[in-house]
Amino acid sequence: MADEVSVVSKELADAAVHCQHEAKPRVIPNGVDTEYWHPFEPSAASDEARPHNDLRIVAAGRLESVKGFDTLIRAFAAHAPRAASLLIAGDGAEEENLRALASHLGVADRITYAGCLSRDELRGAFQAADLYVLPSRSEGLPLALLEAMACGLPVLATKVGAVPQVVDEECGRTVPPEDEDALGAALESLLSDTSALSEMGARARDRARQYDVASTLDAYTDLIERRQ
Repeated sequence: MADEVSVVSKELADAAVHCQHEAKPRVIPNGVDTEYWHPFEPSAASDEARPHNDLRIVAAGRLESVKGFDTLIRAFAAHAPRAASLLIAGDGAEEENLRALASHLGVADRITYAGCLSRDELRGAFQAADLYVLPSRSEGLPLALLEAMACGLPVLATKVGAVPQVVDEECGRTVPPEDEDALGAALESLLSDTSALSEMGARARDRARQYDVASTLDAYTDLIERRQ
């Protein structure tokens, strides 16, 4: 019975066609505030530099099966170098199972479960990391993905939803969902060349600017005004 329908990806627009018959779904991608979400910037008043003693991977999302963190932990255990650590931001019903899996695979001491972070805390986690991983089994257009990219993080993500439209070889890698071998191989390859990671991160930041929240707000304003 909706007068207008908006979705964040073409895939969802195709699905929405089967749910209603009058309003044509309009694709309005999620938008990211690229002024708030930005790379680490050392204070001009100090010699502080972004700490870089190890390889830090970050992932964020609900700890539910659909987010694929079990696949990530298996790939991390089998392929990530010993110097790498993994921070998982989020909470949910699967936390106990994920902790048990990590313990079984011998990587519990290298994984931090940060819980549900505040906006500032999540930005800090992105700014302190080397790589963002999105191992989801299903997605639309993940806002956390855009936020991580806006913070200058290269991305390793599964080919679900609109993700392949955002992430390409210039700013990261995409692999099939639920394929721990492909995820692990890409993880190993990306972490083996930190200079390439830095270059990908800069391009990820540029790509995120294409999804600036101002454009999203303009699109929603236009959608609403058409009905007045």
